[in-house]
Amino acid sequence: VYKDEKEYIVTTSKRLQDLIVETTQKVTSKDLIEEISFPETGTELKDMFTGVYNSVIKSVKQLKHELTERTRELDEKCVSVANWTDKQRVDINAMHMKYEKDLYEKDGKLSFYMEEFRSNEKKIKELHSTNCNLQNQCGKLQQQSFNLQKILERERQQQNLLQENEELKTRLKQMDNWIKQQKCNTQKLMSTIEQQRLQISKFEQDLLRVKSEKDDLQTRLSSIAGEKLTKGNPSITDLGDPNRPMKIGEKYGELYDNEWTDALDNVDSIQNCFPGLKKAEQEEIAIRHMYRLLMCCFRECRNISMKQIQNIGQKVAEAMCLDIKSEEELSILPGCKEVQIYRRQNSEGFANYLVKSQITCKNVLENWDYGHKSEIVLQELITTPFFHKCVHLCWCMAIQDPLMYLAERLSPDTKFDKNEYKEFVKSGDKVKFMVWPALYLHKDGPLLHKGVVQAYW
Repeated sequence: VYKDEKEYIVTTSKRLQDLIVETTQKVTSKDLIEEISFPETGTELKDMFTGVYNSVIKSVKQLKHELTERTRELDEKCVSVANWTDKQRVDINAMHMKYEKDLYEKDGKLSFYMEEFRSNEKKIKELHSTNCNLQNQCGKLQQQSFNLQKILERERQQQNLLQENEELKTRLKQMDNWIKQQKCNTQKLMSTIEQQRLQISKFEQDLLRVKSEKDDLQTRLSSIAGEKLTKGNPSITDLGDPNRPMKIGEKYGELYDNEWTDALDNVDSIQNCFPGLKKAEQEEIAIRHMYRLLMCCFRECRNISMKQIQNIGQKVAEAMCLDIKSEEELSILPGCKEVQIYRRQNSEGFANYLVKSQITCKNVLENWDYGHKSEIVLQELITTPFFHKCVHLCWCMAIQDPLMYLAERLSPDTKFDKNEYKEFVKSGDKVKFMVWPALYLHKDGPLLHKGVVQAYW
């Protein structure tokens, strides 16, 4: 008997819960599931709990049936697997027995092959040893064969040498006979040659004596005739004189083309002394110094030449007690003509003396009104081939009769004659500065070489 409906529900629910747990546990067991009746309440609660429990029982029975079916199927599969496993075990055992049998047979074969391998290895070692012995013997035989070939070759060469020796002996005998014959002929020829040499020597001495006499006569005759013809007459020159005016004019042009150009390109002191000037201005400084150096050299060579003749003439006049004062009369005194001839013949030596003794061009910068004149530049120019050749040519000009002439008559800002002067690097008709003086045969005479000026308009 329950106090109220709530107590019934609680009690019945707890019992239902226990029954459900108990029934669920019987799913995996073989126990039968019994139906249970709930107490009467006079309400629908009994039917509700009974329905719930019956529904659970139904589900449990269904699950138990399915579990039974699944268990049966699992047992069948286990039996099938067990049968397959037994069959596989039998097959594997059979294969194992077969493989063991094959392995045993192959072990036997392997043992046989190993034994055969060891035997073959032993045979190979024996064959290798035999091969080495054979190679050594072969090497010895080859060496013996090579030695035999060398011996045979030497014997062959020896036979050839013996044969050549016999041939040479035969030829030597023939040569001895020929040499003896040639010696006899040579002795005869030497005797004849000696006689001819004595005659030739005698003839040569006679010829030299005659030539010497002839040359002396020709020299005296030529000197006398030439002196008479060329004295004071520059239009008649000795074509055999290497320092005649025409040749001097050619050398004067070569001096400008070669040594003057080289000196202009190689004056290094210009840049050091005048570093702030342009290239053209530095070139102008070098050109003006070279022009000044050439003209001073010409004037001093001319003065030295004139003083030599004056001094010699005065000495001769004093010795002969003659009262002669004019230069023309002094130059025709005895001895002066010979000195003039000697100077022309030895002009090279005296010019070298002037260069070595530094007699000329000591006062080049004196009385020169030029703002950029430089002693350093001048001293560098004096050491160049340009200055040396200037001295040689100016001395040759100064010893001509009459004296050759370098023109100085052009002044800056004056017009120039293009027949006598060439333009340097700029065109024009007026003179900016002199580059190279014109050369004349004598003062107011014909032009031998054009001068050069820097021109402007």
